[in-house]
Amino acid sequence: MGDAVNILFSVSNLYFILLMVAAIVINYLISTLINTARLLIERKNPNIISIINSITGPLLMFFLNAAYGIGYDYLSLPLSLEASLKHSPAILLIINGLWLAINIIPELLMKIFKALTPVKIKLIKRGLILAGFVLIIILFYAHYVAILASALLAVIFFLIAQKITLIPKPTFAEKATIPKRLITTHLYISTKETHESVKQAIELIKSSICEIENTGENPRASLSGFTPGAFDILIQYYITAPEKIDEVKELVNLNIIKKLNEKNINFSTS
Repeated sequence: MGDAVNILFSVSNLYFILLMVAAIVINYLISTLINTARLLIERKNPNIISIINSITGPLLMFFLNAAYGIGYDYLSLPLSLEASLKHSPAILLIINGLWLAINIIPELLMKIFKALTPVKIKLIKRGLILAGFVLIIILFYAHYVAILASALLAVIFFLIAQKITLIPKPTFAEKATIPKRLITTHLYISTKETHESVKQAIELIKSSICEIENTGENPRASLSGFTPGAFDILIQYYITAPEKIDEVKELVNLNIIKKLNEKNINFSTS
């Protein structure tokens, strides 16, 4: 027992703790620089902001992983535990890479293939998680203690990285104002619908838009006219994240269809 206490409070373990604290401080400084860079980039190319947001967390976690990997050589542990954990830095690095892949690959695919739906994106993410899990099991199946310890450390590092990104930081650039994008479209309701159904449809359209993120406030829907066999509903709303315009429009349209279908309100077929 005395030997275990002496190991725990050894000078080498103090070095390890100081190294991890230094990594957290460096993470804060890096996060501050990224925050400033984000404000500058918003002015020239707002379309890549989502990619920067996707890599920020994994990048901060990588520096924590690197500090752990370097500090592990200083860490003094009982021999049995040290042998069990010797593969943990490598496993942590794989988990870190998996988080980056889950964030960045779907983001890039959405920009390349505009037809990708949220459901397909979820399937891609689940596939990446499964592939990473299988890879870890194949490479380290005999080191379950290291796998469990790495999973726990990954959660801790993830929470630290997320917390750091949320801490208010000084900025060295004035925040750019990204213009909102006005979306105007028409939806045609069958003239077989009653007066009350049309009024209900207009309210459902407004609420459907409000339920989707990045759509601004006070969306408009109104009966703007008549066409053969249809009531012409004018729809207007803002998208406050221009880099996600196609994604937001698709989510809005799908939500409107869902809400109207639930109330058996028919579109015009003319």
